[in-house]
Amino acid sequence: MGRGPPSTAGYRSSPRAGLHTGTLRHEAVLERDDRLARANPPTIAPRPLLVATLRTMPAIEIVRATISLSHLRTVAEATFGELVKAVVDVERSTMAIGGELHADEEARLLDEGSRQAALWGINLYPADYPASGWLEFDSMINVRPGQGNRTRSVDDPVIRAKIIEIVGSLVDDR
Repeated sequence: MGRGPPSTAGYRSSPRAGLHTGTLRHEAVLERDDRLARANPPTIAPRPLLVATLRTMPAIEIVRATISLSHLRTVAEATFGELVKAVVDVERSTMAIGGELHADEEARLLDEGSRQAALWGINLYPADYPASGWLEFDSMINVRPGQGNRTRSVDDPVIRAKIIEIVGSLVDDR
């Protein structure tokens, strides 16, 4: 013997999407609770005022000619303190710096006519120059399975070498 549909006795349909809201007795209890809550509002302690310092990000620069290491340090201080996010165009030998995200710099280079497949995100640590760790290959824009790059790094040693060469030609150590 099969069971029938569940009983809906004591329930009424909601005007919204045919949902059941509960018994009339249940609704009366909720109504009474609402009256009590309005009559006795909870005491809310004042919260301490939080003050945040907002840092204005400098405009994204497209680097086509040599810039000084001191300029790169200035950009680092204005953005993240110790690092500069950069995107390098390996076809045009240019670099974008000063953005909050690599994606912002990538978008700026795309607006300038670069091809997305030629753009690679890096981080520069001007205080560590000229040590090998001053240039870090780490960006979400580098994840490109279609190009064989499945990590945030730059997996192709030829492209890595090209990026190091371009950055070396664009940043003067004075």
